[in-house]
Amino acid sequence: MQVFIENEAGSNQKNLYNEKTLVYRKTVTVSREYPYPYGFILDTTSGDGDNLDCFIITDAKLEAGQVYECEPLGLMEQIESAWSSEKGNELKNDHNILACLNTESIEVTEVVAIEGTGTNSSAGLIGVISKSESYSDIAFSQQTGEPKVVFTEQTGLVRIVPVERIYEIIDSIIKSTIPIQEAKVEDASSEMKE
Repeated sequence: MQVFIENEAGSNQKNLYNEKTLVYRKTVTVSREYPYPYGFILDTTSGDGDNLDCFIITDAKLEAGQVYECEPLGLMEQIESAWSSEKGNELKNDHNILACLNTESIEVTEVVAIEGTGTNSSAGLIGVISKSESYSDIAFSQQTGEPKVVFTEQTGLVRIVPVERIYEIIDSIIKSTIPIQEAKVEDASSEMKE
């Protein structure tokens, strides 16, 4: 797939392009730097009418306004909140494709553990996201200088409940229900004897 880069990694400058013609429109400053090169997949259309958004997971310096051949890795789902005077506060699901360059592959070269978890050298569930961190950008009217729209977006930073803790919770639920189930079986069998 071909990915057009709008925003370079490490930059807080958000370049806006017409996603169908690739004509540059303008640049705005956002509150956080992009962790990876960010853009969209050419010749696609998402539910909002724009192209599918895409982060390219790479350490290579990719330039804005360029097209790169990529392979998909996964999907990141975010819930964003935006406020406007016309619609009020709205929540919307936003999806970003995660990809790597065709010339690179993503390999685990070092096994590391998140604090409070064990190491795991095979692929699998490491935890469940319990909370994500967001930030807000305010768009001001050029005529009045008043705030017009507040965009709340995700930073990509999340709090994860480790899979070991999930197993502990499941085990405690199972253990707390076993005596109740056994008691019901015993009661039923004693009734049958009478």
